[in-house]
Amino acid sequence: MAPPPLPVRPLQPKTRFLVLDLNGVLVQCVHCPRVPTVPYCKPEDAKYDGPPTYIKSKLVHLRPGLRRFLQTIQRKWWVVVWSSMTADNTNAVVEFIFKGIEPPCLVLAQDACKTMYTPDQKIVKKPNNPASPQYLKILRLALWDQRPSLIGVPYDVRPTRENTLMVDDSAAKNVLNPIANFIVCPTWTIEKVRDKFLLDLGKYLLELTGSGLQVQDYLRHNPFGERRLEPQDHLYNELVTHAKFNRLL
Repeated sequence: MAPPPLPVRPLQPKTRFLVLDLNGVLVQCVHCPRVPTVPYCKPEDAKYDGPPTYIKSKLVHLRPGLRRFLQTIQRKWWVVVWSSMTADNTNAVVEFIFKGIEPPCLVLAQDACKTMYTPDQKIVKKPNNPASPQYLKILRLALWDQRPSLIGVPYDVRPTRENTLMVDDSAAKNVLNPIANFIVCPTWTIEKVRDKFLLDLGKYLLELTGSGLQVQDYLRHNPFGERRLEPQDHLYNELVTHAKFNRLL
């Protein structure tokens, strides 16, 4: 006589939020104002393991392991995508990379970032790129101090300091976020063909959920990713000074 089947453990409800940057973290978007002369795909082709896809005048390259990472992590985390690209570009890229799998519960774009101004009303620029504004992504303002509309998320589940983790390749954009709420990711470019960051990140996130600890507690005891900006850094103090002037603190 066959033994009775073991009871199936019910899936634990998702209570954590993973906020993912787009360009440099999940994909590389290369500006291409004219029709590319290199092989490419169209978004409707839904090809994820071939040539880049041409979307909104950009060639979009997918980081190795992206689709598998998203499918795996969404079993345990609510996914938010937050890019400093315009909403039009962000939504188009997100629609492509999430096609056929669970979409993000929230998509944020450039209009959710903060632009800073100097006392003479000039836009604060990136130190390494004077043509581009130095945007800030502030979790408190975008997620914690308000109740954004979250697709598919139960009403009693919302992002907090205890359950939110940002992954971004810009330490500068996250300078006002608590250091135990974000990971600085190595910027991905198409030359890094053997990149395994998403594989390692996926393992780390599953270990975090399995620990039962809050996000901040786990990160404090298990650091991951690249170096964050710290108070002894000149750029940190420069950005915080601008943030104070712009009343973002």
